Amino acid sequence: MVAIAVPDLNVYVPRFRIEIEGESLPATAVISITVDENMTDPCKFDITLNEGLDMETQRFTWLGNPFLNPGNRVEIFFGYVGKEEKSIFKGTIKALSPSFPSSGIPSLTVEGYDNSKAMAKRRTEIRDTEVTYSDIARELAAAYDLGTSGIEDTEETHPRVERQQEENDYRLLRRLADDLGFECFVQSAVLYFRSPGEIKDDGKLVGTFEYRKNFLSFNPRLSTDALVESVTVHGANEDDAEPIVGTAELNDLGSGDEISSLKQLVESSEGSEPKRIESETLSSEDEARDIAKRELKKAINSFITGSMECVGNANLRIGNSIKIEGLGEMFSGYYYITSARHTIGDGGYKTRLEVRRIIV
Repeated sequence: MVAIAVPDLNVYVPRFRIEIEGESLPATAVISITVDENMTDPCKFDITLNEGLDMETQRFTWLGNPFLNPGNRVEIFFGYVGKEEKSIFKGTIKALSPSFPSSGIPSLTVEGYDNSKAMAKRRTEIRDTEVTYSDIARELAAAYDLGTSGIEDTEETHPRVERQQEENDYRLLRRLADDLGFECFVQSAVLYFRSPGEIKDDGKLVGTFEYRKNFLSFNPRLSTDALVESVTVHGANEDDAEPIVGTAELNDLGSGDEISSLKQLVESSEGSEPKRIESETLSSEDEARDIAKRELKKAINSFITGSMECVGNANLRIGNSIKIEGLGEMFSGYYYITSARHTIGDGGYKTRLEVRRIIV
């Protein structure tokens, strides 16, 4: 599906600002900038610069310039003329890649990542006894100079949290998040460790898009391979090792039109095998049912996915929700942003999203 947007040229005049160690990089030196973020990997940036050579000194303008030393802190702002730019990246320079064509102007690409990249290389000593998972998240956030406003408090205190063999800080946090059904990512130097942030509330969306009005393209995909009608969790009581079983079915997620449509799809297709999850220990049947319901919801909300491209919008970040209209009953609705790529270059400012439908 393709829709052509005709933007207001008085509004869509992009601008950007790049600060390195607190000093601005000259905008005239920049060919293009890309900031790429998703829910599973560290956020990354690429800045391509026009390179210059002083014929007398035989020194390049940027290559070898200490301003671009790996490890230097970077903050990137995107926006439009007449409006305040928004910070969409904070991190450090990690790599430099010069290009020297036989004809034309040489260039230099500067690459970097947010602080979660460092998490994937270290094993920080942390307090691991009588702690909640949110305690651990806050301690690791402090170790990497990350804000904690995105960390959701967890209630259960664990006698001991064992770190797996060769498990770095990033993998530890993601494993703890998976245990809770949380999402875990870093955005603009803030650690998010929280329940999934899907929202079906028009007042809290970061954007509403309509076919043939305000997006460049949208390509959804419906796959019955992701369709699950029930999830059963099996485990043993943590006190006496007695078996515990908990099951969740579609009816447990609601009774609206979308649930009814899912049931009809299951009946009209090849059906779906019940999903079985093995858990080492459980405290109760209620816990088993909660886990089953959480996993069923995750599967249902992966049933429809899509890719969208639109005029650049710095508000379109991972972990936020949008609404897409005018695509019929199946594909119109609320979507959750799982990946966002913001690019400013010859084609202006564009944003490309990966999304999944919020059904329940």
